[in-house]
This record gives sequence, structure tokens and C-alpha cells, in this order.
Amino acid sequence: MAATKVCSSNTCALCPATHTSWQPKWKKILYALQPYEDNYVDEKFLEQMRTNANVQEHQYGGMVRSAAAITQQICAVLIFF
Repeated sequence: MAATKVCSSNTCALCPATHTSWQPKWKKILYALQPYEDNYVDEKFLEQMRTNANVQEHQYGGMVRSAAAITQQICAVLIFF
């Protein structure tokens, strides 16, 4: 199991920079207890992001025709109500 160094405090009398402790590597699973906060974000968080992977382009004319058909059905129901 790989581990990474994580600072647990800002100052330390033992080392010149920061005090470090060993924590296990963060895994992207929610059901296991991990020593990280619930809103922890890994450095590699955005590497797997796919922007607009399944975007569908809609044509204005097709959208107007679809809206007109729905409007016509609603008006027919309201007239006979």
C-alpha cells in the first residue's frame, strides 16, 4: 500500500519546514473509512473529467415544431375542458 506525506501542523520544533506524518493513499471510494475529510480532492481529480462527452446539438426549427405540437395538444384539451 503506497503512502504519501501529509502535513499535520504548520510548525514543528523537530524539522525546519513542517511536521509530516504518513497517511495511506487516498482512494476514490465512499464506503471505506479513510483518514481524509469528506470533501477531500485528490491532485488527479480533474484528469478523468470529460467535458460535454454526450452533448446533442438541437436545431431551432425542430425545437419550434416540437413545442408547437405540444402547445396544440394543450390547447385542444383546454378548449374541450
